Amino acid sequence: MTSDAAKTYRQKLKNERRRRSEAIKGFEYAVRIGNGDRLGPVLSALAATKGYPGAFRRVRGTDAPIPFREGFLGYWAHDGEHIRGQINDDLLLIDALKGLLPPYAGPDMELWRGESHFAWARRRYGLSWTSDREVATDFARMNQQWTEKGGVLLQARVPSAAIIAHVSDFGEEEYLVDRRLLPRPIVVAARYLRPAGGAL
Repeated sequence: MTSDAAKTYRQKLKNERRRRSEAIKGFEYAVRIGNGDRLGPVLSALAATKGYPGAFRRVRGTDAPIPFREGFLGYWAHDGEHIRGQINDDLLLIDALKGLLPPYAGPDMELWRGESHFAWARRRYGLSWTSDREVATDFARMNQQWTEKGGVLLQARVPSAAIIAHVSDFGEEEYLVDRRLLPRPIVVAARYLRPAGGAL
C-alpha cells in the first residue's frame, strides 16, 4: 500500500469512527429526552455505522421514558432480528431492552420456542418466545432444515419476572424473555432431526 493509499485508508477509518460516535450520541440523546417519534433517522444511522453494540452498551441500565419505549417498540417489531444480529450479544441486548421497551405487566405465561438443537444443548435460548405453539413449531421445523442437528420445540411456564416485553405483531404474539430467569429444566415438546442429505 502506497503512502497516499495508506493515508486515504486511515482517513476513511477516522470518518467511520466519527460517524459511528455521532450515531451513538444521537441514540443516547433520544433515550434521555424520551423522543420516540423521530427514531427513524437515529436508528438508520446506527445500522449504517454498525453502531448498535456501542449504543446498547452505553444505555444498558438506562430507564427510558415511556414515549421513547412506545416508539422503539414499533421499530423493534420490524427490525429486532437485524438489531440482534448486529449486537451479537444476547445478554447485552436483554439488559438494554429492559430499559428501552414497554415493560411487561401481565401474568406468568405458557410459552413456546422453536430452537436449534445446538442452542438448546447449550441453554443459549433466543429472546423470542410465543404463546402460539404452531408458530413455534414452524420455527423448529425451519431449524430442522437449516441447522446441523435439526430443531427442537421448547415449552416453558415462564414467570412474569422473566418476560421483558410483549410484542404483538405479524400474528405471532411474541414475548421477549430473559433466558437467565427461565425455570429448569426446559421441556422439549418435540424434536425435529435434520433429514439425511438436508440442506445446511
